[in-house]
Amino acid sequence: MRVEKIGKSNVVDSFKWVLGEQSAKSLRGGKMEEVIFAGSQSRKPKGMAEVMLTVSGLGSSGNGDSLTTVTRRLYRSGESDYLLNRTACRLKDIKDLFLDTGLEMKSYSMLEQDRIGALLTAKPEERRFLIEEVAGVVKYKVRRHEARNKLENSRTNLQRIGDIVAEVKRQINSLDRQVKKAERYKRLLEELRGIELRIARRDWAQLTGALEGVLGEYDALREETALRRGELSEREAALETGRIELTEKEKALDGLRRELQGLGARDGRGGARPGGARGRAGAHRAEYRPSPHRAGGERRQARGRPGRAFGEPHQEGGAPGRDGGPLAGP
Repeated sequence: MRVEKIGKSNVVDSFKWVLGEQSAKSLRGGKMEEVIFAGSQSRKPKGMAEVMLTVSGLGSSGNGDSLTTVTRRLYRSGESDYLLNRTACRLKDIKDLFLDTGLEMKSYSMLEQDRIGALLTAKPEERRFLIEEVAGVVKYKVRRHEARNKLENSRTNLQRIGDIVAEVKRQINSLDRQVKKAERYKRLLEELRGIELRIARRDWAQLTGALEGVLGEYDALREETALRRGELSEREAALETGRIELTEKEKALDGLRRELQGLGARDGRGGARPGGARGRAGAHRAEYRPSPHRAGGERRQARGRPGRAFGEPHQEGGAPGRDGGPLAGP
């Protein structure tokens, strides 16, 4: 086992540092990282500083055989750890553990040379602190101070809570008005929906009745249109039949005219009497002569035709005679 020789000041500084000293000047340094070993010609620098302090007689039972280990670590990154019996803890837990034990940072157990003279020339208040620490009163004074701080913090928190409650009350009043407005809006919206539904139901009934009437009229008009189309088809068929009959009779009449014209030419050359041909023509003409009602209907039906068959004009007096006049009837 290698034993390093260190000075008394380093030992005292180690005690003070493990007990929670936060001032680098109290440890004879410029900054806290200087407590970490920076290396030498024969040894490499370390990445952290660690001090372990083992004390007996600090247990709750008061047994002198019980050991308590306090550890403090400091890394070059600035992080610091406190351990109590190898369990992570707070700095406050360590300070509470050493109250009234004489092992505190400012206690009488660690006195520098210059501090002895300072105690001899100290004011009564400073001497009173040392006497109270020896008497074991500091622990209770610290607890009283902490209790007062807690009460003051609680009083401040209560005041803040009162302000928050007042602000919340104002917000509650505003929210209450908004809720009432929202409820009124909801009620009016429901009434509006009911009115719109009634109006829509009435309009639907009216439109349905009007639609039924229009559909009834449409069906009636369809039936009437079908009947009219049937009648029109029948009339067109009758008209077409009359046109066919008229065409056939016109053809027969044209034949008779040609026959009469031929007979007239022979009578002019041979002096024969055309009595027989005229009689036949008169008979055909009498057969063709329709009744006044039928003739009027056929004339009305034939008005739409563009002209006579073979392009000859119609003569109501019959075929021309030998002298160019109309033939006399039988």
